[in-house]
Amino acid sequence: MVSPSPSGLIGSTPSSLESDSARDRMPLVRSLMKIGWNLLPPLTFVAIVGGWALLVKAFKIPAYLLPAPGPVFQRLVTDAGLLWSNSLVTLTEIVLGFGLTLVTAIPLGLLIALSPVARQILYPPIMLLQLVPKIAVAPSSSSGSASGSNPRSC
Repeated sequence: MVSPSPSGLIGSTPSSLESDSARDRMPLVRSLMKIGWNLLPPLTFVAIVGGWALLVKAFKIPAYLLPAPGPVFQRLVTDAGLLWSNSLVTLTEIVLGFGLTLVTAIPLGLLIALSPVARQILYPPIMLLQLVPKIAVAPSSSSGSASGSNPRSC
C-alpha cells in the first residue's frame, strides 16, 4: 500500500512535482508577467489613439466633428500655456470648494448628529435635496461663484 506523502498527495514528493528547470524558470516568468502587466495601460492608450486615428481616416470624419489625434496633440503642445493657466483657475476653484465644504459640512454634520432639534429641522430638507439630480443644481451653483474669476461659458 502506498502511503501519502507530507504534501498530501499519494506517491509524490515535493521534488517530483516540479522539476529543477521549471523552478528555475519561475522568477523569469514572474518578471515577464510583471513587465507585461505594467505595459498594459500604455499599450491600451496607444491602441485607443490608434483606433481613433484609424476610424477618423476610414470613415472620413470631418475635423469639426472629430479631429484626428495628430492635430489634437499638436494643439495640446502649442496651447500649453493657455491650458496651464486655465488648469490653475480650475484647481483654485476645486481647492476653495473643498475648503468651503470642510468649513460648512463637518460642523453641520456634527450639529445634526448631536442635536435632536437640529436633526428634526435640517435633516428632512437635506434628504429632499438628495433627490434633485446634481446636474440640475450645477449650473445655478457654479455661475460666477468663484471669487475674482470671470464665469466661463460653455
